[in-house]
Amino acid sequence: RSTLFPYTTLFRSSYAHLSASWLHAVDAEYFGYNVDNIPGIPDFSANAVLAWRFGRNLRLHTHLNYMSKYKGYVVDLLKNSYQFTDYPSIFVTDLGADYQWNSFDFSVNVHNLFNRHYTLSGIGSGPVQQQGRWFMGSVGYKF
Repeated sequence: RSTLFPYTTLFRSSYAHLSASWLHAVDAEYFGYNVDNIPGIPDFSANAVLAWRFGRNLRLHTHLNYMSKYKGYVVDLLKNSYQFTDYPSIFVTDLGADYQWNSFDFSVNVHNLFNRHYTLSGIGSGPVQQQGRWFMGSVGYKF
């Protein structure tokens, strides 16, 4: 038994998991036109999911999401027109924990941990204000 690090048995069965992906948009056909700046699509986006398991029952995880600046548009329905606008880059972090005890599963998640306020615009939609920090928890039972 270690006296310097008494939690050796806890970390002996621990592991970390990394899953990452990225996208770099170069050009596209947009309503019959070849464009190199695709409305609603960032030039670069990346995300990573990190997970750590401690023992057999506890798992911590985080989701990191980055989008570079991009162009979107705002539609004016009264004038039947639209205007392109720049949206800044954004980095959003989610954090969560899962715990299993007997037949019960407990889960707690914090989305948008640092309460970033940002707007997204898609290719077929105008700007949509995204939710700030929010929490979600669950309890499950296995029969």
